[in-house]
Amino acid sequence: MPNGATTRCDFGISSVGEPLFVPRSPAAPEDDGWLLFLNHELVENRSQLVILDARDLERGPLATAWLEHQVPWGFHGTFTHRIAEPKSPIPEPDDLPGR
Repeated sequence: MPNGATTRCDFGISSVGEPLFVPRSPAAPEDDGWLLFLNHELVENRSQLVILDARDLERGPLATAWLEHQVPWGFHGTFTHRIAEPKSPIPEPDDLPGR
């Protein structure tokens, strides 16, 4: 996509949570994979898991999984290596960037 270009996918009256990027393979380019996120559909007060192709957001969802209830928003930062790579070591607080 050209620098500065904008793309969108409209979910109507809803509140979309922070997406999680899942690469297609360990060696995939940074945009080759899927975006997963929870969408809180405000009219029905239900949540759905939405999966988008990271390279083609305007196509809309590749898949959705509706839940019978609303899922509360989680804590910001579920993109850490510890979540993405569960076997990675847990860093010591003094080893974190900015310390």
